[in-house]
Amino acid sequence: LDTTDPVVVIEATINDEPGPYLVRIQSTVNYDAANEGWINNALCIMSDDAGNRDTLVSAGSGTYLTQSIQGVVGRTYTLQVVADGQQYLHTSYLNAPVAIDTLIVESGLSPFSQEEIILVSSYFTEPPTQEDYYRMVFSVRGKPYIGGVSDFELIDDPNSQDPVSLFRNFRS
Repeated sequence: LDTTDPVVVIEATINDEPGPYLVRIQSTVNYDAANEGWINNALCIMSDDAGNRDTLVSAGSGTYLTQSIQGVVGRTYTLQVVADGQQYLHTSYLNAPVAIDTLIVESGLSPFSQEEIILVSSYFTEPPTQEDYYRMVFSVRGKPYIGGVSDFELIDDPNSQDPVSLFRNFRS
């Protein structure tokens, strides 16, 4: 595989549930690299448009945790990261959560492999006046489910005004 110059990757989440919220910072590494590229010596500051400011603490493995800031719907949040001598700045608005109207869980057979699968469908009405990004997190007995995800599809229902159907199909 070809080698490439490293790129800093920053992943952050904030919501309206109690923190701490986390930020992960990693540098891309070549396929055969001995390390995972975690950046543990960055400066991370999260602030909001109400004047709150929080300097995050390192928890190791490229993970940084907030100490005091609280996510509030309707506020704008800014994340400032200084890593490897470069400054990164991003601003994001915290939209209200979208309520799931219906959740359906079904089992069946994959049409491709004939393996048993579980089909999870969630239905909700998307607010028409805001730009949205949806993050679906699946948990099994309270722990994030990572393995076996095989398909994710967003379907806009043409038979109603704004409902959106999210559909995720993963191996059981």
